[in-house]
Amino acid sequence: MTSSATRFSDALPLVVDVHGGIDNARQAVLSLAVAGRLVPQVSREGRGHDVLAKTRLQRDGQDVQGRSLNRKRDETASDDQAADPSFEIPGNWCWARLGGIAVKLGAGSTPLGGKSVYKRSGIKFLRSQNVWDSGLRLDDVAFIDQETHQRMEGTHVRPGDLLLNITGASIGRCAVVPDDFDEGNVSQHVAIVRLVDRDLRAFVHLCLISPYFQALIMGVQVGVSREGLSMKRLQDLQVPIPPVMEQKRIVAKVDQLMALCDDLEAKQTKKRDLATQSTRSALTALTTAETAGAREAAWHRLASQFSTLVADPGAAQGLRDAVLDLAVRGHLSRHGTGSREELQTPDEMAPFALPPTWRWISVGDAFDVVGGIQKTPARTPGKNACPYLRVENVQRGRLDLSRMEMFELQPGELERWRLEPDDLLIIEGNGSQREIGRCALWRGEVNNCVHQNHIIRCRPQGPVWSEFAILFLNSPTGTSEMRARAVTTSGLFNLSVGRVRGVPLPVPPLDEQRSIVAKVNQLMALCDDLEAKLRKQEETATRLAESLAAAVAA
Repeated sequence: MTSSATRFSDALPLVVDVHGGIDNARQAVLSLAVAGRLVPQVSREGRGHDVLAKTRLQRDGQDVQGRSLNRKRDETASDDQAADPSFEIPGNWCWARLGGIAVKLGAGSTPLGGKSVYKRSGIKFLRSQNVWDSGLRLDDVAFIDQETHQRMEGTHVRPGDLLLNITGASIGRCAVVPDDFDEGNVSQHVAIVRLVDRDLRAFVHLCLISPYFQALIMGVQVGVSREGLSMKRLQDLQVPIPPVMEQKRIVAKVDQLMALCDDLEAKQTKKRDLATQSTRSALTALTTAETAGAREAAWHRLASQFSTLVADPGAAQGLRDAVLDLAVRGHLSRHGTGSREELQTPDEMAPFALPPTWRWISVGDAFDVVGGIQKTPARTPGKNACPYLRVENVQRGRLDLSRMEMFELQPGELERWRLEPDDLLIIEGNGSQREIGRCALWRGEVNNCVHQNHIIRCRPQGPVWSEFAILFLNSPTGTSEMRARAVTTSGLFNLSVGRVRGVPLPVPPLDEQRSIVAKVNQLMALCDDLEAKLRKQEETATRLAESLAAAVAA
């Protein structure tokens, strides 16, 4: 193993815990492989030029297929050897154009009639979703009949072919067709690369999926959408050619290191899954504890294992949810620390039992609930334009006012629709069930602002402080109540004004509401600080892993 490969093996355990570390490691393996830094060179194995000369002789005796391969070239370079090296390679290697070592290089085709001619069985018809770097995935392969297959004789797939996706989001994915493959055809979104010498396929495949060559593929796309790779550009891609025996040693070493990466990734996934389960268990124990003593014990467990349980930025959201759940059940205030026997038995529609000084009401009992202004051509901004809130401005627990639009208002409408401080804003419709009913508080951030009809406005009229109400509406129980009331049409979830009015709302005494809100704000600030620190650690570790991979491959 070369010194670069040794450094990589030594460094691999250091990057495994980093988000994306294993992916960076895999990319480093491929970079080392195609640059000749993964295994030592052995002089008796010959030179890449010898491989290229042999390939030229073999190619002259074979039927070369593909317009790009048969087109007369204007370049002064020979038809097989690349004109300019792309990066430094060992002295016994050489560069070749992909088209110079292939006897077939061309895109597939789509049968006349498209999907309508697919069969339940027959000849495999390979599409881009079947082509992956790790090999062909045939679980959802399409089939065509023998007659269609024969009409498409120019795109028959053979064992040993390289299949390369040349369009769409999966452009650049490449698979080696295995030796036991029987027969198949391929769609127009996939190119067939059939090499002169099948002994080269494994190493050339590593080249095509390596970071450097993936960047080349992305850089030579054509068309306005930049989502297509032409055959002319593909044949001019430069490929390093080591001696055949060295190629085999490189491929074996890559397989060994990739297996190590897979093993480390599996162990890390298992470790993270266990940590996630432990975190969820600790938070569940905290939020479902029935007595003050049980809650204290659950909190002690969470605090004592904090660095282990909360080691991922995503876990901070679980803490936020737990804080909200504890708050709206009365477990963060002195009036909410009694035993279960001291809690009110909830009525049929109430989500949970309350402390004795609390009661259940509906949103409609405490707020004036109304819809907003429908967007129509008549609302095109003119002389009486005012800013208005759209769905994207109202996030869960916060407002995003970075981009606002204007509505034209008629005389008297501003007085009717103007938002006032302490108004609650609830999303009325969303394509995601998780986001339906998300809620934020208006604090008067923008003067003379109104809202569109996809946002429901709740103006406080009764015994509930808006700051406390939003804690419940954005808590796990509150969001569950919203989802339960939403109806779906054509994939869009909707909440009506009437359904929002019926959402249950716990009501502590006003002084206790203010105390709970202050406590929640304090704990949320701690969660924000924790998440920021974890993200900074993760970003630092990720940069370290990327730098390490780059240094190893350099």
